[in-house]
Amino acid sequence: MIQFDRANIPLTPWVDATLQRSRVPADVSYDIGDMEIGLEVLPSLAANDSNNNDLVALRELHLSGVEVPVSYEDVRSVAISLAQVFMNIRETHNIAGSGGVERRLAERYESLMMRGPNQRGDAAEMIETYRFFRTMQHALERLARRHPGTDLVLTSALYVSRVMKWQFRASAHEMIKETLNNAYYARLVSMMPGSSTSWGVSFNVRGEVVPGVGLGLNFGYDAGVEFTPTEWYVESDSRSASLSADAEVLSFLSAHCSAGASSTRADIYASLSDYVASASHKFRAWINEGPIALLGKVRDLFSLSSTYERDLARADFSRPFLDEHLAKIGCRSINIAQRKPMPAPLEQHHTIAGSVDIGASANFFVSANVTASARKFRTTKVVKVDVLELAMSRPNAARSVLRGVTLKQDSKSLFYAMKRHIENSSAEVSLELMSGVKRNAIANMESGARTLLEQLALLKIENKLTPDEETHYMALIDEFERILRPKSLATHEIQSLQDKWQAALGLHVGYGNVLPNGAAVQVTYEKVTRDEDPYNCGSFLDIKVGGAVNFIGGIEEALTLSGVSLESAWDVAHIVDAVKAGDIAYDAGVQTTLRYKLKPEGMALLYATTAAATNYRSTTRAPFAPVSGSVTSTSSSTMVEALTFGGGCLDMLMPIARQRLVESNHGGRSWWTNFTERQRETFDKLFFNLAEGRSDSPLHADFRRIELEVPSTAPLIKTLKVCAQRMALAPTPSHREKAHEALADVFLAYIEGGYKAKVNSEWQHASERKRERDEDDSDTAATPVPQRPRLEPRPFSRRQLAA
Repeated sequence: MIQFDRANIPLTPWVDATLQRSRVPADVSYDIGDMEIGLEVLPSLAANDSNNNDLVALRELHLSGVEVPVSYEDVRSVAISLAQVFMNIRETHNIAGSGGVERRLAERYESLMMRGPNQRGDAAEMIETYRFFRTMQHALERLARRHPGTDLVLTSALYVSRVMKWQFRASAHEMIKETLNNAYYARLVSMMPGSSTSWGVSFNVRGEVVPGVGLGLNFGYDAGVEFTPTEWYVESDSRSASLSADAEVLSFLSAHCSAGASSTRADIYASLSDYVASASHKFRAWINEGPIALLGKVRDLFSLSSTYERDLARADFSRPFLDEHLAKIGCRSINIAQRKPMPAPLEQHHTIAGSVDIGASANFFVSANVTASARKFRTTKVVKVDVLELAMSRPNAARSVLRGVTLKQDSKSLFYAMKRHIENSSAEVSLELMSGVKRNAIANMESGARTLLEQLALLKIENKLTPDEETHYMALIDEFERILRPKSLATHEIQSLQDKWQAALGLHVGYGNVLPNGAAVQVTYEKVTRDEDPYNCGSFLDIKVGGAVNFIGGIEEALTLSGVSLESAWDVAHIVDAVKAGDIAYDAGVQTTLRYKLKPEGMALLYATTAAATNYRSTTRAPFAPVSGSVTSTSSSTMVEALTFGGGCLDMLMPIARQRLVESNHGGRSWWTNFTERQRETFDKLFFNLAEGRSDSPLHADFRRIELEVPSTAPLIKTLKVCAQRMALAPTPSHREKAHEALADVFLAYIEGGYKAKVNSEWQHASERKRERDEDDSDTAATPVPQRPRLEPRPFSRRQLAA
């Protein structure tokens, strides 16, 4: 038997006596559910945390990057205090031991006391600590049932054991989540900007109206992840419906047409780590990676998908409650790890689209398809904020929202009110979760937090907070974010609109069984008529080429047929010459995409990508004459191998600089420095074009517009041109560095000089849109209605005039 220091571990006689009663190894499994963690399914956040649902999984021994929720010294201190309460009540009321439960408790207590300090979580140790507190909870519950009357210390000990169990249960789940994070990150980290993966399923019903002519109804669902060329992670899902018709013109020639509508939602994340943290425990994310990847993680996904966020929230809510009851059982205060909420998307984009498609197919030795389509898009970009964020970013909108709210607190009283709210809400929510009886504790907590945030927002917009006081408030809110600033309070939407339409023409040729996929080209003309960023507006041309042969001729034909020659500055001949100069690859399985902006000064390349494209398609048909149905599943991926930005204009780089260079939360100067290094060739071309290019080029025109809009940039642009000329003459590292610094200075001055404010003005809160409508109505009412001139009666009749 292991010997203990009795001065530090007062329970050694009880441990020795309990374990000596049975020489057989203690049965450490309370029931079959004791062997799993993460399989507990809670119907709601307020689900009853019953003993039968405490499921723990044995996991492979490994050191985790997850920190332990409570340090070894603190765990040991809490365990001793709980054991003292347990023994004191037994001895005071002369309650006999309960056999198996006490053996398990003594076994786990002994193991806990022998453990060494470790700040990084070991999976087995984390789970054993969870089991100890769960077993202590079971033992205390049995004691409470046999204890006459009510003992407040025993009640507090029950609360402490249960909440400590929650802390380690959440940490055990965090380790499973870490495994999913690492695996999902490893799959996505190799994606270069411009890459995407997606999957979809569609259902089609078709019936023949007359022989050779059919009508169909199609429903589809698509989901995917894209790493945009501008380095944002976009998770999207789309639902569509369309009505189609097809006809067999000849035995080898058919025609088809369709009209439909779709609705798409996209969540925008600033970084891969944010997206992985938000999505790796969700089935939808792994479905995008394909069936094999999904099957490999299905056990962990079942463990976490329905419980992970609830377990973390429960552990975080209960921290102040735990601290309160530790004091009641005579234990010192301990440090408890905070669990931050999942990262939220920066923006959400909701798109409604309508489309019309027509096409023809021929299959005679070779197969050929020609399709033409027109699409109209309306995208609503949404950022959701709470009233405090609204007060910080848009004070006028906050004043409108808080018009009926009275300021009742000063800066000191509000701080204490927040502390009281933390203590009360933690207790109410924790007790509700323990009881399983819904008492609206979460709703009451959110209502109280809303009132407190409104008071803080009023102090902010009325300038009644000093910088130090604001810092203290934000530190308190950050520490207890779930209680003081729950995500459910982010109900204020700031919106921006984008309108665009597209006209596309696609050509595809296959060569029998030798090259059934053949080669394809798709040319899309896009007109963006409205966007918050002026650099995103205008006319664009997308060209996608894939296959095994050179398809320049097809591009020229597609451009001519689509009629994109709207200005002589970028007619079809100029476009074809630009495409030919793009060094396009035509290997089988390789897809090349080029995106141009059609500017008054000429056509400028925004970016070009070369990617490996793979597609999988499976269709199951169920014929029931004269109607047939089919279900089609698709999976596709486009993995970009090379991305190049154009160095002939600023329309791609300026929005990136506005969102990344200025905003430290989205990267800042360090991100921009790494970006310029990744795109060294792009920026070298930009400097060479600025130094040696024609003065009427799109790039020089962009800098002239910057100087015109923000005159203070004139000396900075002059310095940039000097640095660019030196760079062109001698591209040394020092000349390159100075040119980059000069370019960043121009961008920063332009962004802060009005460009950023102009973009922000396109984002509006509902109160701001209402105020604009009211102002428009008042202007209309103030404008006098034009009156028709009154015609005087003729002094003479026609007969008199004729006379």
